[in-house]
Amino acid sequence: MLDLEQEPNQVRCLLKIVIFGATGDTGKLLDEQALAEGYEVVAYVRNPSKLAINDSRLTVFQGELTDAASIESAIKGANAVLSTLGLRGGSKNKTLTQGYQNIIAAMKNQGVRRLIITFTL
Repeated sequence: MLDLEQEPNQVRCLLKIVIFGATGDTGKLLDEQALAEGYEVVAYVRNPSKLAINDSRLTVFQGELTDAASIESAIKGANAVLSTLGLRGGSKNKTLTQGYQNIIAAMKNQGVRRLIITFTL
């Protein structure tokens, strides 16, 4: 049994989080902080070349928000999902709405109960 007081990083390394919006300014900071804390990170991105982080605990998963099967594959085995997705330039974006619907459906299917969303207007 792990002693949480004595071995906190061993507990963290057992945790897998999925980050949507991982290539944006806030997402990149979140990627770096999660990896620094010892988490296994899955970065769900449209364009992997925008993510220049090299870490053995980082898995870059390329996909679109409209691809429900791809989102579910990325979320499989995760303990939590974090999202920094948001609208750009005040646009109304149906893709973002569909993306969140796909993320939440995948979480339900995979039994993932933790979702943290942050964005600016």
